[in-house]
Amino acid sequence: MKKTFIFILALTFGLSAYAQQTASVNMSKVLQQYWKSTAEQRNLMEQGEQIKTRLNELKKMQQDLVTKSQEVESQMKDSLMLSEEKRGELEAQLDEYKKQFIASRQQAEMLQQQYNQGAKQTEGVIISDIRAAVKTVADTMDVAVVYDSEMVFYTQVDLTDKVIAELNKTAPVQPSN
Repeated sequence: MKKTFIFILALTFGLSAYAQQTASVNMSKVLQQYWKSTAEQRNLMEQGEQIKTRLNELKKMQQDLVTKSQEVESQMKDSLMLSEEKRGELEAQLDEYKKQFIASRQQAEMLQQQYNQGAKQTEGVIISDIRAAVKTVADTMDVAVVYDSEMVFYTQVDLTDKVIAELNKTAPVQPSN
C-alpha cells in the first residue's frame, strides 16, 4: 500500500513537472501568417493556373485528334474499295494521330507530376522552417514538448505568435509607397 501511494505521488509530481514543460502552436495560424508560406502559396496558384491552361490546351488537342481519328476510320470503313496506297496513307495518318494522342497524354501527366512534386518540395521546406522556428522558441523558453494546438484540448503556454515572429524575421523588406 505504501509503495502504491509513493508511486502515485511520484507519478503525480512527475506529470505536473512534465506539464510545465509543454506548449502548443497553432500550425494553421503559423502557415497563414508565415511570409514564405503565403508567397509560395501565391506562386503555386500562379503555376497551377498556367498548368491548368496548358492542360486545357492538351485536352482540346486530344479531342481534335480523336475526332480526326474517327473521321479517318470512317473513311476506311466507308470505302472498301480503297487502293492499297490510299489505305496505307490513311493507316499511317491514323497511327500518327494515335502517337500524338499518347504524347499529349504523357505530357499532361508529366505536367501534373511536376506541379505535385514542386508543391510537395515547397511544403517540405516550409515545414522544415517552421520546425526550426518552433525549436528555437521552445529552447529559449525551456519547453520540452510542443503540440499542435488543434490536437490538444488545453495548454497554458501558446508559442504561436512567438514562432510566427521568429519565422518572419527573415521576411524581405516591403518597399514603402
